[in-house]
Formats: sequence, structure tokens, C-alpha cells
Amino acid sequence: MFFLSENVKVNGERDYMNKEMRRMEVMETLHNHNQKTYENICCMYNEGIQQVAVVQPTGSGKSLLMAKLIEDNPNNRFFILSTSHKINDQFKSKLDEETLERLDFNIYCNIPNMKQEIMESLKPDYILLDEMHRALAKEWSKGIKVLLEMYPNAKVLGLSATPIRYLDRCRNVAEELFHNNLACDMSLSQAILDGILPMARYVCGVYSFQKDTESLNKRIEKSRNSEEEKKELLEQVKVLKENLDKANGVVDIFKKYIVDGNEKFVVFLKDTKHLRKMKPVIEKWFLDAGFTVRMYETHYKNVDKDKEFKAFKEDKENGIIKLCLSVNMVAEGIHGDIDGVIMLRETMSPNLYFQMIGRAFSCGKKTIPLIFDLVANSQFISDAVDNFPNELKGEVEKRKEECKKEGKEYEVGFEVNEFIVMDYFMDVVSGFKAIEGRLQGRAWTEEEIEILKKWYPIEGIKVKDRLKSRTKSAIITQAHKLGLKDGNKKWAEEEIKILIKYFPIEGMKVVNRLKGRTESAIRSKAHEFALKFKNNNKYIYKRGSKFVVMFRIEGKNVRFGTFDDEDEARRVAIEKAKELGRAV
Repeated sequence: MFFLSENVKVNGERDYMNKEMRRMEVMETLHNHNQKTYENICCMYNEGIQQVAVVQPTGSGKSLLMAKLIEDNPNNRFFILSTSHKINDQFKSKLDEETLERLDFNIYCNIPNMKQEIMESLKPDYILLDEMHRALAKEWSKGIKVLLEMYPNAKVLGLSATPIRYLDRCRNVAEELFHNNLACDMSLSQAILDGILPMARYVCGVYSFQKDTESLNKRIEKSRNSEEEKKELLEQVKVLKENLDKANGVVDIFKKYIVDGNEKFVVFLKDTKHLRKMKPVIEKWFLDAGFTVRMYETHYKNVDKDKEFKAFKEDKENGIIKLCLSVNMVAEGIHGDIDGVIMLRETMSPNLYFQMIGRAFSCGKKTIPLIFDLVANSQFISDAVDNFPNELKGEVEKRKEECKKEGKEYEVGFEVNEFIVMDYFMDVVSGFKAIEGRLQGRAWTEEEIEILKKWYPIEGIKVKDRLKSRTKSAIITQAHKLGLKDGNKKWAEEEIKILIKYFPIEGMKVVNRLKGRTESAIRSKAHEFALKFKNNNKYIYKRGSKFVVMFRIEGKNVRFGTFDDEDEARRVAIEKAKELGRAV
């Protein structure tokens, strides 16, 4: 009995120590920026704000905020939604069994079909929406709406690196679902310049230009352009191809930029057919560059995908390049000890673009993350939103201007152009696009023209999603012929002044001052200038069709009126905030 008691005591102490170690691990990994964000979350909940959003770039520790909130509320139940079971399993692995007993997990795609009795059994005190932009997806949003209406008193925390759904009319989940109640609003470029995340080296190349030029030559020959025009266009393609031939190929790029310590990469491909085609090509690239390579496959058709990904994460052998070939996986939420990404998947979605490059970032990384954009994605999405290189350069210029006003000089800390290796390729890609725009192909149907007339003034080039068989260049050319103006066309200096002056005060109501500008265009431009709506709704809560003004005072929720009109509620909230010395 004595030995059994001692064993029980020792095991009990060991369990306690294990829990303490887990607790300390969470505490220690809350970096300064996370600690500040977490304090903001708690403060907003204490003030009676039920729905709080966090916008932080991939790799900055969003999941740690979730873990800390769970840890600090041991008597509460949590319902956690993410995009995949793999993400949920990874998060569960960080928690002890006792904690897991009060947590329920699911994924967004299951919510619309969740049985009522199952949803009623959840009874969450907190609802955590990881990758919260998914909550606005057409079908999934219906289930989210039912969930939130069923539990109106539950505190909601949404987290995402990309809150704006750019290819869905620039809808912003932070505005629509969280009323702009942001505990943190940080872009990738801001995190890099603030030293939270390391600067990555962004290398752009075009691996398929040989076939691209051959295909373009055939299209020119089959076009309805005049013989003289065809001759001119073919000569232009020849010059562009010669320029690319002189440039470094993929093998040379890998030789130059992959150094000791860069050994793990995620390779993004568009589908399994593309993976099968490119796998031997990728292997040859690395072998010709003088590297030994080991490849793992993670896609839904691979029955061993979980084992493959686990093996990839655990592969620590030195001197070998480890590649995770990914199809529609590892784009959100999964972090390994990754040194870089290789994009062989084209996308027009800024959300997917930032999720892909986000795999390369994590706090405290010792080596320079590498991003190989071998399909010129930074060019394809440039019409929709600032890509990473442009966003970074824009943030640097913005900070320089702010310092200049104060009579100071802003020091970046690194030479941006040394890390962004892409201008030459972008010039060539732009040249190909210009040639495509001059080609006269098949006639436009009445239906296509109606779609273009209706949506181009609203969505700009994003209308391509509605015109699958048309190239971007063909759309721009046809829109020009029809006299249509791009919803994202270049802004006049006076328009920008109006936006900068009034957006922080009026939010989307500034649309009334900017005739001809759509809400989507305004959201995108406000994002470009890092403008934030100074939301005066933070003390306003919608109850049915009414608006309630409420403040947290000495631990209690105190109401200051119920209003039919939101503007009237906002006016009262501002007055009371000033009286109480609260942030407006």
C-alpha cells in the first residue's frame, strides 16, 4: 500500500507538473504583441463587447491567443470552428485532457448541416472562429447565423490574417460580423517592419515561359489581327523570349538563394494531375542545383496524407531538402518548421496568395524565409489588392511620410530591393499581357457583354471570375471599347484626400462623397492606405431591430438608452464615452 500510495503521489505530481509545463509554455510564447492583443480582448469583453476580432498575419501566434483565453477561463465551455480537422487536431495536441473535456471542435463546412439537437447541446460560453473570413462564405454563413442567434450571450472571438474577401466584393468580416471591434489590426508588412516577423526574400521567376511563348505565338497566328499586326506582335514575343532566355532559370535561382539552413519547403500545386506532371520536374530542378531532395505528398486523394505530413514535419535529417507537395492543403493554419514556399499554383485570390506565402513566416525564425513565386502570382493579383512586395513598399513609404511630418527620418533596417527580386520578370510578364490585350479573338456574345457592362464598373478585373473563358487582357480591351470604367481605376488626388479625411470618421458612408466609387473600391483603397474606421459602435449592441448603448462600469453593464436609429445611438455613445473618459 505504501508503494502504491507513493506511486499515486508521484504520478499525481508528475501530472501536475505536466500541466504546469503546458501552462508555462503558453505564457512564455505570448510575445509582447500577443500580450497586448490579449489584454485588448479581455478589456473589450469586460466592457460588454460580445464579438471581438483579431487580424494578425500568419505566423504571429493567433492560436496562442485562443489557448490563453481557454486557459484563463477554466469554468467555461468553448466551441471552436476552423477550416479542417487537421488544424483542430494540431490545436488539441497543445492542450491537456482535462481542458479538452470542456471544448467542442468542428469545421465550417459542417455547420449548415449540423442537427439542431447537436447545436443545442454545445452550450458554449465562448465561440472561437479561426480563419474568420470563412464565416462569410455563402452556404457556411447560414449555419454561423443560426449558431450566433442560438447563443446571443456567448462571447465570440474571430481570428484571421485575411479578413477581407477580395473576390467576394471585398466583403470585410471584421465589419460585417464583428462591427469593427478589433483587438488587433496588423498586416504582414506592419509585422515585418515592427520586427515581429522576419523579412522574407521574395524571388519571382516564370518556369513555364517556354510553353507560354509557344502558345502565344499560335494564338497570334490564329488571331483576326492584320498580317502586319501579327508580324509586329510575333517580333515582340521573340524579343521578350530572348530576354527571358538571358535571365536566370529556376535551377540558377535555387543555387543562388537556397543556403545552409534552408531545408524545408512547401510546394503549392493546382491539382493532383499538376502534381504528377511537376514532381519529376521539381526533383530535377533541385538535383541540377546540386541538392539531395526528399518529397512528401499532402492531398485529399492520398490516403496516407496525414502520415506523409507528420513525416515531413518530423524529418530533421541535415543536408537534404525536404519538400511537402501540397494540393488544396496547408494553405491555412498548419505550421511546421518551414523555411520557405514555392508557388507553382496560379491564383487571382489575394486571400489564398497571402495564405500560401504566410507558411514561410513565424516569430523568432533564425533564417531568412524564402518565397519562390514561379508563376508570377504577384502580378496576377495586383489589380485586386496590393500584393506582398507592393504592400511592403507602400507601408515603408507611409512610415517615411509620417516621420517626415515630425521632422524625423524613418530607418527600415534592411534594403527592401535586396529582398524583393522580381522587377525584371514583372516587366516581361507585363509585356506578354500587353500582347494578349491586342489579340482579336472570337466575338463576344451578348451575354458576356451584359455581364461585363453590369459588373466591370463594380468589380473591375475581378469580373474575370464571371467570364472564365476570357483573359484579363481581353476583358480590359473589351471594357475600353465599351467605354466602361474599372471600379478600381486610378484615384484622383482629390478623391484620396476625401477618403483620408472622412473614412476614419464615416467609414463606408464616405461613399456618398465619392461619386462613381463603389463600396468595394473604397474598401480596397482604404486598406491600401491602412485607413481604419474609428468605430463609434464599440458601445452599441444590436438587439433585434433596436440599438442599445451600453458601457461596462465597475464590473456591471449599464445601459444608456435604446434607439431605433443607429446614428442617434452613435451620437449618445460618443457623448457618454467622453463623459466617462473612454476611448472614442
